[in-house]
Formats: sequence, structure tokens, C-alpha cells
Amino acid sequence: MSVNNQQWFGLPLNLIWGYVAIAVFMTGDGFELAFLSHYIKELGFS
Repeated sequence: MSVNNQQWFGLPLNLIWGYVAIAVFMTGDGFELAFLSHYIKELGFS
């Protein structure tokens, strides 16, 4: 069994999809906080 020890900026490459998922989640969370919450509040939801 071979072990893949490739790294990119000190982070293991076998976790790359986890990094992508976290980046997408944090982008969506920031978008919600910056835009959607104010828009939904203007519509009358609280």
C-alpha cells in the first residue's frame, strides 16, 4: 500500500475537496450575512 504525502502550501492534497467545500460554504455564509438577511428583513420577515 502506497502512502500519498503530496502537499500544497503545507496542506495534504487528499483533502482538497474538503477545502473546496469549506470555501464554498464560507462564501455562501458571507453572502447571506451581507445581502440576504437585509433583503429578507425588508420583506417583513424577522
